[in-house]
Amino acid sequence: MPFELSHLSVRNWWGSLGVIGGLLDALYPPSCAACRRALTGTEAELCAACLAALPTAYDAATGADALTTARFITYGLPLAGPVAAAWVFEHGGTVQQLVHAIKYHRQPSLAHALGLAFGRRLRGTAFDRAGAMLAPVPLHPAKLRARGINQAEWFARGVAEGVGLPLQADLRRRVRASPSQTGLDAAARRANVAGAFALDAPQG
Repeated sequence: MPFELSHLSVRNWWGSLGVIGGLLDALYPPSCAACRRALTGTEAELCAACLAALPTAYDAATGADALTTARFITYGLPLAGPVAAAWVFEHGGTVQQLVHAIKYHRQPSLAHALGLAFGRRLRGTAFDRAGAMLAPVPLHPAKLRARGINQAEWFARGVAEGVGLPLQADLRRRVRASPSQTGLDAAARRANVAGAFALDAPQG
């Protein structure tokens, strides 16, 4: 089904103004971002059924599919370490609807919930090791002002919490604005972001 504005948009907007969450729960009872079913007390943003139904692209127990790793994630570039994909992004599918809700309707709590679910799957894998950290891809300041949130950072916050690793949000900086990647092929995407990032020393 197409994404519709729900309690998530209202809660995030009013939440930014400091309105008490309990009142919002009474006015806009939490519902699943995918199916709109009322959430239970142990569910956050997505119901257990919809979360389980998301098309999985990576199985933490068996490892990433070789074709997925080589073609869809790295675009043929050499890898410095293991790569994991969370779910399959299909045009018109639930994952696309959720991603668009996060990016274009300012849903940080939804991004965090998805990241948390993925992070939990990464426990005990090659990603869950001493000395590892998460460094989300930064937005250019102008894009951040326009969008309101950095969806990658909120997703990474959930992953960090789920797998139990530190988050280093200021490790990278966006130093050059670039046009949207939408509609570009692999080579054009690489060229589009070439020189757009700078690496800073970890803090703390």
